[in-house]
Amino acid sequence: MADDKKEYKKLVAILDATASDLTTCNALSKLALEAEDPVIKKGSRWLADHIRDNLSTKGTGKDRVITLAQRMFASTSPLSKRLAADIMKLWDYSQLQIASATPQWQVIALAAGWTPPKQASKP
Repeated sequence: MADDKKEYKKLVAILDATASDLTTCNALSKLALEAEDPVIKKGSRWLADHIRDNLSTKGTGKDRVITLAQRMFASTSPLSKRLAADIMKLWDYSQLQIASATPQWQVIALAAGWTPPKQASKP
Protein backbone atom coordinates (compact mmCIF):
# COMPACT_ATOMS: atom_id res chain seq x y z
CA MET A 1 0.00 0.00 0.00
CA ALA A 2 1.31 3.45 -0.93
CA ASP A 3 2.01 5.98 1.79
CA ASP A 4 -1.39 7.61 2.35
CA LYS A 5 0.02 10.87 3.68
CA LYS A 6 2.91 11.27 1.25
CA GLU A 7 2.02 14.68 -0.21
CA TYR A 8 1.70 16.19 3.27
CA LYS A 9 5.03 14.67 4.26
CA LYS A 10 6.59 15.86 1.01
CA LEU A 11 5.47 19.46 1.61
CA VAL A 12 6.84 19.38 5.16
CA ALA A 13 10.14 17.99 3.82
CA ILE A 14 10.35 20.74 1.16
CA LEU A 15 9.65 23.50 3.68
CA ASP A 16 12.14 22.02 6.15
CA ALA A 17 14.95 21.30 3.66
CA THR A 18 18.01 23.50 3.43
CA ALA A 19 18.01 24.27 -0.29
CA SER A 20 18.44 27.03 -2.83
CA ASP A 21 15.46 29.07 -3.98
CA LEU A 22 15.53 27.35 -7.36
CA THR A 23 15.59 23.84 -5.87
CA THR A 24 12.73 24.70 -3.51
CA CYS A 25 10.74 26.32 -6.31
CA ASN A 26 11.15 23.27 -8.55
CA ALA A 27 10.16 20.87 -5.76
CA LEU A 28 7.06 22.92 -4.94
CA SER A 29 6.08 23.16 -8.62
CA LYS A 30 6.40 19.39 -9.01
CA LEU A 31 4.30 18.83 -5.89
CA ALA A 32 1.64 21.23 -7.19
CA LEU A 33 1.36 19.14 -10.35
CA GLU A 34 1.18 15.81 -8.49
CA ALA A 35 -0.93 16.74 -5.45
CA GLU A 36 -4.51 15.58 -5.12
CA ASP A 37 -5.36 17.58 -2.00
CA PRO A 38 -6.56 21.00 -3.24
CA VAL A 39 -5.01 22.83 -0.27
CA ILE A 40 -1.57 21.32 -1.02
CA LYS A 41 -1.97 21.85 -4.77
CA LYS A 42 -2.98 25.52 -4.45
CA GLY A 43 -0.58 26.31 -1.60
CA SER A 44 2.49 24.75 -3.17
CA ARG A 45 1.73 26.43 -6.53
CA TRP A 46 1.28 29.79 -4.80
CA LEU A 47 4.51 29.45 -2.84
CA ALA A 48 6.47 28.27 -5.91
CA ASP A 49 5.18 31.28 -7.86
CA HIS A 50 6.15 33.63 -5.03
CA ILE A 51 9.65 32.18 -4.80
CA ARG A 52 10.02 32.24 -8.60
CA ASP A 53 9.01 35.93 -8.68
CA ASN A 54 11.57 36.73 -6.00
CA LEU A 55 14.46 34.41 -6.90
CA SER A 56 17.67 35.59 -5.34
CA THR A 57 20.07 37.07 -7.87
CA LYS A 58 22.80 37.48 -5.27
CA GLY A 59 24.16 33.97 -5.36
CA THR A 60 23.07 30.52 -4.38
CA GLY A 61 22.32 30.95 -0.71
CA LYS A 62 20.51 28.07 0.90
CA ASP A 63 18.02 28.22 3.71
CA ARG A 64 14.95 26.45 5.07
CA VAL A 65 11.62 28.00 4.01
CA ILE A 66 10.20 27.36 7.45
CA THR A 67 13.13 29.23 9.05
CA LEU A 68 12.65 32.15 6.68
CA ALA A 69 8.95 32.26 7.54
CA GLN A 70 9.74 32.36 11.25
CA ARG A 71 12.17 35.25 10.64
CA MET A 72 9.59 37.12 8.53
CA PHE A 73 7.25 37.28 11.53
CA ALA A 74 9.82 39.62 13.14
CA SER A 75 9.71 41.94 10.12
CA THR A 76 7.93 45.27 10.26
CA SER A 77 6.52 44.70 6.76
CA PRO A 78 2.85 43.67 6.76
CA LEU A 79 3.44 41.79 3.48
CA SER A 80 6.27 39.75 5.05
CA LYS A 81 4.12 38.95 8.06
CA ARG A 82 1.25 37.82 5.80
CA LEU A 83 3.54 35.69 3.67
CA ALA A 84 4.99 34.10 6.81
CA ALA A 85 1.49 33.41 8.13
CA ASP A 86 0.47 31.76 4.84
CA ILE A 87 3.57 29.55 4.86
CA MET A 88 2.92 28.56 8.47
CA LYS A 89 -0.71 27.71 7.59
CA LEU A 90 0.55 25.28 4.93
CA TRP A 91 3.02 23.80 7.43
CA ASP A 92 0.37 23.45 10.16
CA TYR A 93 -2.20 21.99 7.75
CA SER A 94 0.29 19.37 6.56
CA GLN A 95 1.34 18.48 10.11
CA LEU A 96 -2.33 18.17 11.13
CA GLN A 97 -3.10 15.85 8.21
CA ILE A 98 -0.03 13.70 8.92
CA ALA A 99 -1.14 13.26 12.54
CA SER A 100 -4.79 12.68 11.62
CA ALA A 101 -6.27 9.21 11.47
CA THR A 102 -8.43 10.33 8.53
CA PRO A 103 -7.12 8.85 5.27
CA GLN A 104 -6.11 11.30 2.54
CA TRP A 105 -8.86 10.16 0.16
CA GLN A 106 -11.44 11.09 2.80
CA VAL A 107 -9.88 14.51 3.45
CA ILE A 108 -10.07 15.24 -0.29
CA ALA A 109 -13.61 13.86 -0.61
CA LEU A 110 -14.87 15.89 2.36
CA ALA A 111 -13.29 19.05 0.93
CA ALA A 112 -15.14 18.36 -2.33
CA GLY A 113 -18.47 18.14 -0.49
CA TRP A 114 -18.81 14.39 0.01
CA THR A 115 -20.54 13.26 3.16
CA PRO A 116 -20.29 9.76 4.60
CA PRO A 117 -23.44 7.69 4.23
CA LYS A 118 -25.62 7.60 7.29
CA GLN A 119 -25.80 4.29 9.03
CA ALA A 120 -29.23 2.78 9.17
CA SER A 121 -30.49 2.28 12.67
CA LYS A 122 -30.93 -1.32 13.67
CA PRO A 123 -34.33 -2.44 15.02
